[in-house]
Amino acid sequence: MDAELFLEEIDHLLDLEWAADKSRGRPGRLLPGEDLAAADLENARHWTDVYTELVDFTRRLLNAASASEEVPLLRVMENARDQTLRQHELRRLELHLAFWSERCGRFAPPPYAPRQIPEQSSNA
Repeated sequence: MDAELFLEEIDHLLDLEWAADKSRGRPGRLLPGEDLAAADLENARHWTDVYTELVDFTRRLLNAASASEEVPLLRVMENARDQTLRQHELRRLELHLAFWSERCGRFAPPPYAPRQIPEQSSNA
């Protein structure tokens, strides 16, 4: 498979993915079970923990991909595209984390301090 055919196939798959997401409504907006209307500390802590893990994992992915050395041009181009998508995903995850961390502070009894929100990605 030559590079042009490869890139055409990737574009086709992305178009199919976008169409499938569009038919389901706003893709990736909330995780299954995530309920923004739930007004309790246990729920807020749970989602803060979930998004803390997702943010940390996504940052590790970004850092690992940035550490790659001497790769063919097509791989560099694809990696740059993937990095951009991961950076957008990281920002979305950080927004969720900020939302749930703030909720922890709102629902917590006075001695409770919400978890520290990890620093924003410098790649965004």
